[in-house]
Amino acid sequence: MPLIPGQGTQAFVCYQRKPGTTETGRPTNGAYEPIGTVIGMLTNATPKEQLLWSQQNHPISHKLVLPMPDAIPEGGDFLTVGEDESTRYFYVQGYENPGDLFHFVVVYLIEREGLDCQSTSQGP
Repeated sequence: MPLIPGQGTQAFVCYQRKPGTTETGRPTNGAYEPIGTVIGMLTNATPKEQLLWSQQNHPISHKLVLPMPDAIPEGGDFLTVGEDESTRYFYVQGYENPGDLFHFVVVYLIEREGLDCQSTSQGP
């Protein structure tokens, strides 16, 4: 059954770590804050892509194709899709811009289970 335009796309919430400070003014990692939504199609990475990325010490499990993106998630960001118990978390490893025109962007992801993007990590 062929796909029609718009079928199979999902909305992903993008979280980025914002720097924070302690009460005494020392810098900390801060917390993840939502910075927007991206809409794209999620697919499994091919074994060849998984091997290439693992050789660079950035293993991947999925890739996300974003058509005509307004914003592009960068390495270190998190993407979430779904709600409540069915929420899936993806850590962004990098992206590729085939054709250098930003008509389509391929974002390489690794799925992580049990991540809480809302938590803060306050250091001593």
